[in-house]
Amino acid sequence: MSKEIDPLGLYYRYKESDYGTHLFQQPRFGIDAIKPREISTNDWTLILGPDVNNLWHLPHSVNVATIYQSLDDPSDGYIPQDYPILAGIFSNKYEVLQVAAVVHDIQEAVVGDINIHNKTKESQQREEDVFRTMMQSLYGDCFGDGAIEELSRIVFHQNNPLGYQFQIIEEMGYVMTALQADHITNGSPHLQNVLSGRREALDEDLLLESRGKLSHLVYDVMGTTLPRLMGKSSNNIPSRKFLINSAPDIHSALGRHNCASDLIGQWNNFTNLMKSP
Repeated sequence: MSKEIDPLGLYYRYKESDYGTHLFQQPRFGIDAIKPREISTNDWTLILGPDVNNLWHLPHSVNVATIYQSLDDPSDGYIPQDYPILAGIFSNKYEVLQVAAVVHDIQEAVVGDINIHNKTKESQQREEDVFRTMMQSLYGDCFGDGAIEELSRIVFHQNNPLGYQFQIIEEMGYVMTALQADHITNGSPHLQNVLSGRREALDEDLLLESRGKLSHLVYDVMGTTLPRLMGKSSNNIPSRKFLINSAPDIHSALGRHNCASDLIGQWNNFTNLMKSP
């Protein structure tokens, strides 16, 4: 990593700004369809982990990028020629991906956390514009306009080599959180312990509602993200290894949350193919 640019240094600069304070108050997966209104943002984070707090999601994404690196072919760390300015700053693609991970949602302090199903061409463009402006404001001493433009392409577009890989990192993170939600709903005492520890009396109706909505989270992520990861695994080593390593947990989650039979069939075909010589 460049001695001048450390992902956690970028994170702490953002965290200590007004933007970071605002983002800390926003839960991920916090829409009513998933998080019950009665559960606070703090409880939501205690239940599902740091990935469901929009601010903590940033260093968590760096951790997922590090996992991605650990699963990759070490000889594939070169920075593609698509990013000549970033190649002059960083020594390998993993450093670039970690920086992309720690800044990719900074604009949400201004535009909000827009659900992927609700994004439009116009909202996407606004996110990109705000991202570039905030990068210049917060990190203009680290990155010039050209480097910010290259990072913007990686963060917001998949039609470039590192943008494609960064999207896989995001999808790995989604699946990891869904598996955590599955663990909680599968007779785990964790959810009940959190709720009962934060209230004088446990609200059984809230407990039941929370389990149902967490199950919805698992169903939604497995139905949308898992097929994309399986599709990319044929030409991406880390996604393939991640799915193989997570196969027992994914298999159990698919069966517990009424996932579509065609998705289960697709998953079974994938795992059988991975077992073949």
